[in-house]
Amino acid sequence: MNFVQRKGTKAAQKLPENFSEIKETFLCKIKEIVSQSNVPNDLIINFDQTNVYIVPVGDYILEDKGSKQIPIIGLEDKRQITVLLGCTLSCRLLPTQVIYTGSTNQVHPKFSFPEGWHITHTQNHWSNSESMCDYINNVIVPYVENVRERLPLSRGDVSALCIFDVFKAHQVSDFKELMTKNNIRMQCVPTGCTSELQPLDLSGNDEFKKHIKNELSNWYAWQVQSELESGKPLEAIQIDLKLSTLNPVHARWLVSAFDSIKSETIKLGPQTSGIYNRLKH
Repeated sequence: MNFVQRKGTKAAQKLPENFSEIKETFLCKIKEIVSQSNVPNDLIINFDQTNVYIVPVGDYILEDKGSKQIPIIGLEDKRQITVLLGCTLSCRLLPTQVIYTGSTNQVHPKFSFPEGWHITHTQNHWSNSESMCDYINNVIVPYVENVRERLPLSRGDVSALCIFDVFKAHQVSDFKELMTKNNIRMQCVPTGCTSELQPLDLSGNDEFKKHIKNELSNWYAWQVQSELESGKPLEAIQIDLKLSTLNPVHARWLVSAFDSIKSETIKLGPQTSGIYNRLKH
């Protein structure tokens, strides 16, 4: 039957009993907004926060057969940042917001991020109302205005549409007023349905984080190899995982992960959620 044993990676989300009706309403609202305002695909935007570990390790490692205890370096490392990815229905990735933990710019890595990326911080690295308004002002609005400038004069102030989940930072008045001021319509992914209706959850976020995990594995292996080649015995090798060491390296992995996301990956989310096909008809 082509089944293989796999290790579970996350708990399955329990969907609402009336999910079919909720999905239909969600897709109809998007279709209505797009039809009423004639929103082009370049201005249909989905964004989503995802947590990214500084040391993203897996649960498996090669070890001697019969070993009772299997230590994995970094398995208990809980240091994280938040990355806010955004993309359009025309399969364009928008500049990323990266949120570090701390109260000043001193927590930002000494690294030159790509132009347009918004690098910031909060006390716990999670998005809040202030960081979300910053994201809209620094990423969404400049992008939307740039698209509008390229449209015919008759459509120069056409509405944009942002699709996002019901996270509390998206529900505050400052955020909503900012969106309205810039003629950006809003549609929330229904509560409890992100696993089926949030495009970036369906395709994009996981691929981004898997790439970073692969980057860590390659970097760590190279560090160990360098130490072995210098003559140090394996049991004496300790890799420096301090933030001062990892942050600039990790920042490079973020850019590499961003660059690795293909248009087919971006397109798969709206297709799987039903948004893409609904807007085609």
